[in-house]
Amino acid sequence: MKTDTSSTRDDSSSALFKWLLWAALLLLILAVATYAQQRLDVNQGAKIHDCDLQQGACEFEGFTLSFGPSPIQSLQPMTLELETSEDISFDQVVADLQGADMYMGQNRFSLTPSDENGWQGDTELAVCTTGTMRWRLTLSLTRNGETQQHQFEFDAQ
Repeated sequence: MKTDTSSTRDDSSSALFKWLLWAALLLLILAVATYAQQRLDVNQGAKIHDCDLQQGACEFEGFTLSFGPSPIQSLQPMTLELETSEDISFDQVVADLQGADMYMGQNRFSLTPSDENGWQGDTELAVCTTGTMRWRLTLSLTRNGETQQHQFEFDAQ
């Protein structure tokens, strides 16, 4: 009696295809999870400051941070300014604005030296259809290869 070898090959090919498909799906899930964790780790270790930029300038560790013009509003050109009374140089000063409770896209920009003891950068906030939006500003200060981060939260319409 003859067995049908083509049917057996089709079954094993189908099983192999399904196994490879599941393996690819698992790898994709792991890649997305790893990327998300790395994105979260960027702000891990940031010093959180209880200072509302909507109320005015924030002072921390010898720095003054201001964001204006006031009041801070969506879709308006804004300038972020960082000043210090000391002569401190940074290799890079970067600001990252994100929705605190809702994804609002990437809004990352560099601050450039404005004078001997200051840096500034221009941006604008995305509009939110819910009215008032809670924003998180992460300021990254890099000097000699080491980065320190500072976080501030504020509301804007």
